[in-house]
Amino acid sequence: MLTRKLSFNVREYLPLLILLGVILPLAILLNPNLIPRLLGQTSHISKYGYLDMEHYIFLAQNKYIDLQRTAYYPLWPFLLSTFTKLTSLEIYKATILLSSIFGILSITLIKPLFYRVSNSRLFANCSFYLYTLSPMTVVFFMGYTESIFAFQSIVLLLSMHNILTAKIYRPFSLFLNYLVIFASSILLSLTRPILIQTIFSIALSISFLIIANKIRFRFLKKYLFLSSLILLGTFAGYVIYGNILVDHQFRFFEPFYAQEMWNKSLGFRPIYFLTSKSPLIDFWALYYPFILLIGYFNGLSNYFFRKISTVPFRKLALTLLYPPIGIISGIFSNDISKRTASENLDQPKNTLITTYTADKDFLFYFSTFFAFSHSLICFLTQPFYMASLGRYVFGQPFFYLSLCLFLNNRIELISIKQRYLFLATLFISSLYLLINFINYANADFLP
Repeated sequence: MLTRKLSFNVREYLPLLILLGVILPLAILLNPNLIPRLLGQTSHISKYGYLDMEHYIFLAQNKYIDLQRTAYYPLWPFLLSTFTKLTSLEIYKATILLSSIFGILSITLIKPLFYRVSNSRLFANCSFYLYTLSPMTVVFFMGYTESIFAFQSIVLLLSMHNILTAKIYRPFSLFLNYLVIFASSILLSLTRPILIQTIFSIALSISFLIIANKIRFRFLKKYLFLSSLILLGTFAGYVIYGNILVDHQFRFFEPFYAQEMWNKSLGFRPIYFLTSKSPLIDFWALYYPFILLIGYFNGLSNYFFRKISTVPFRKLALTLLYPPIGIISGIFSNDISKRTASENLDQPKNTLITTYTADKDFLFYFSTFFAFSHSLICFLTQPFYMASLGRYVFGQPFFYLSLCLFLNNRIELISIKQRYLFLATLFISSLYLLINFINYANADFLP
């Protein structure tokens, strides 16, 4: 009995075992410099920076903030300082260790989230594999905020799902979940800048419920209250940080002004539609959330929207490798399965979602727009190249939750052999992750 149970648990978390037992050892075998890197012994040696970790360590060790570092939010430095004192570890070792702990916790916690939102264990497992073996999982072991931010985000999304899908009214359970949502929003806002992303995501999520799902205003009470709570927590978190800045003689919104010091400027740069001028994963991160959103249009009653929703999926392999060519090829192609065409083009639909309720639609919208907001922000504010967009999208759970919901509801759009597509995607993702670990060992990884 114990052996069977252990075997079951091992299979349940096989992607995590592949990460820790295959990819990491293989990366160490190919580049032994990864060992001292992961132990925090060479983490301060930077070629392309790892500057985020350097700045967080500076803030953890010092009681003052300079103008440039106002862009770095206070929760992570506070935790690093506290953890270092509790463990008596050297600051670099403590930073890498704490980051890795939160990273593994986030991987462990996201599996039940996928299982709860999915009607299919297959799609839940596919999403879990892709999240765990994402090329940006390497950032969980770098001392960045990705790991703790991912953990906080998953807690938030789990509580949102509990609220949205609750079938029995249990006051204490609802209160507890609302409390977790509010607290998570505060902590997220103290970890990284999310004010603009949250406003953008919630505004468009509610709009899509009204316009696409045709939900009348009087039925929006649950979503409006939940959204208000998230917004309130996000604002509360920033107010805490804003007051800290004022106490240090800075402006309340100093982090927004400080972006100029990081070479950020508002502008429209069409070249990014063709190249990110940075690693390929940044380019994928610009398009992939948008592709999921477009695919969801397949359920709209409007024929035009349902027609364009199939465009990225007509040449899906091309779209995934280099989105502009795949999308352009799709415009001039009708290469999509007859089943898909008959189900999604010839038959009018009244709502955006037919299989799922509006509750899970709201989760999809919120997650997709949150991921997409990072794509837009990088597109509009990065004058030289779309730095770090890959880790903003693929180093967080929002895109993968959207993918899980998409697979459950729009799998018919994927007309090529789905098993081979998944295996090929997983292989490329895992190989990319292995390369990132090897590059990280030599400080050649450009995050």
